[in-house]
Order: sequence, then C-alpha cells, then structure tokens
Amino acid sequence: MTPVAAGLDATVSQLTHSAPLYGRHFWRKDAFPKRFGAALGDNISQNFFADFVLASALHENTRYVRRGHARGIWGRIGYSISRSVVTRTDAGDASFNWANVLGCAMSAALSNAYYPPVSRTASVGAVNWATNVAGSGLANLAPEFGPDVARWLKRRLGLHH
Repeated sequence: MTPVAAGLDATVSQLTHSAPLYGRHFWRKDAFPKRFGAALGDNISQNFFADFVLASALHENTRYVRRGHARGIWGRIGYSISRSVVTRTDAGDASFNWANVLGCAMSAALSNAYYPPVSRTASVGAVNWATNVAGSGLANLAPEFGPDVARWLKRRLGLHH
C-alpha cells in the first residue's frame, strides 16, 4: 500500500501546487516523479519512526483495532480519525499517541534531506508534520470500513461463495 499512498500524496501535491515544490507541470523537469519519490520517502520514514522505533521505545501498540459495524457510522469515523493521537499502551491502557505524533515530526524533519531548497523551511516542515498526523487518522478509515465495503460489493455483484 505504500506506493499507492505515495502516488496519491504526490498527485494531490502536484494538483494543489504544494510542497515539495518541484514544478507546476506533471512531467516538465520530472516534477511528478520527484514528488512521488519524496512522498515515498515521507511515507516510509513516517512508518519507520512511528510504528517501529518510537512505538517500541515508548511501549505503544500503534496497530489499528477496528470497531466494527455494531457502532454508528459517525462514531466509527470519529474513532478512526482519533487513533492518530490516541493509542493503546502495551498494557492495554489508552494513551496519547506519542509514537505517531513524534514519528511524523521526525519524518518531516528528515524530508529536508531530499526536498528542494525552496521547500526546506520551518513552515513547510510544520505543514508536513500536521498533514502526516491528520493523514494517519484518515488512513484508518480504510481498515475500519474496507471490510464493510467488500461485503457490500460481494452481495451486489453476486460474488457469494
């Protein structure tokens, strides 16, 4: 899923002309491939720092646990998004998601190594960090609702076993 997420991130970045600023046109001066590479680096470093290094060091369980269809849709959406800042410790207690919040900050800081000079500013880093944190919450919507969508499609398309 990492290359798919990077492709989506790069496309949105290209269409909105947001950082990293490699150019306004998709293929002129390789703007889109450079954005894709930067987005891939961002996603990989965020996963590495948040889900491996910091989650292990801080004893946080950053795996997403699905609420399931028994809850209301708005409650499930809120729960999914909240997991970007709330997680469980290894002991099972609710805790602030330090691993994700700090991992996103570390990833944003590392991006200065491969972003173009015009995109190596504190404000770009802050926006990068904030969108990474928000994006991790929005990404939780896929495992929360994906099984429901798959079940619905199977029923509608007649793909029963």
